[in-house]
Amino acid sequence: MIQIDADSAIMAVEREGATPATTASANFVAVHLTKGFISPDIEARKNRPAFHIKGEVDVLVDAQKDLDDISNGRWILNFIQICKVNQLETSWSGRTKNEGEITFVVTPPPVFPVSLDSDTASSPFMNTDRATATVSRPPGQKIKVHLLARMGDHPNARQTLSPFPNTITRSPNFLRQREFDREFFSVLVARDDKGVLQPPLAHIRWRLDFDLRVKWAKGTAKPELRSPIFQFDPFVKGGPADAAVQAVLSNPVPPFANDLQHEAQLRGIQNNLQLQFSPRRSLLVPNDFFT
Repeated sequence: MIQIDADSAIMAVEREGATPATTASANFVAVHLTKGFISPDIEARKNRPAFHIKGEVDVLVDAQKDLDDISNGRWILNFIQICKVNQLETSWSGRTKNEGEITFVVTPPPVFPVSLDSDTASSPFMNTDRATATVSRPPGQKIKVHLLARMGDHPNARQTLSPFPNTITRSPNFLRQREFDREFFSVLVARDDKGVLQPPLAHIRWRLDFDLRVKWAKGTAKPELRSPIFQFDPFVKGGPADAAVQAVLSNPVPPFANDLQHEAQLRGIQNNLQLQFSPRRSLLVPNDFFT
């Protein structure tokens, strides 16, 4: 028998060097977290982790078989991560006020339901890594195992810099703004040798908001971030209180967050309520947007 000491569960974030930033190439502009970022010209998922979250807990075991279940990966300590999209909006503007503007808004749920942040290879967890185990055998007592699980992540995104044709003005519009605001819930969980998920041990809620602004000089994109948010709440024992997050956590199955976001953008680009063309630029566009 494996007995979890839930009171011993702790979590911590290792984020040194992870700072919101933006980088442009000739064809793409990327928003990222600096550490682990390779290039805007590769797919976002190919960049390396920017930070890590670790979770620890003690368990007591009765017999060597229980210890073997842990060491062989039949009993698992890992992370389930839930993603919640707050905003995804992109704007393109003309070189002059008469060349118009385009706005694309991908709305929150039900278009973007709260969803599992995983992939086919590691579902429902964030990775397939085994927790490290430190074993102690006090005389006359149960075997004590201290488990340490670790996950890495690097939410980043890229956007093409190709002009978007405005169907009203018949002029090219150029990327001016893109905001991508998300919340994540990283939850430390155990799964027994029968494949049953145990009650959440602890979790950390964190938020990442990239507000990208772009100006153009002699045909070259000059991107910057406006007041980016990258913050972690203190860890809390037990599971999240958010009802929508609880629903996914109780049944952590696809579709996955990244797939949903991609599909929602493909559908939205064909929706006149989400993709809107204007004959004139917004008054908020700075005079030096395109020089």
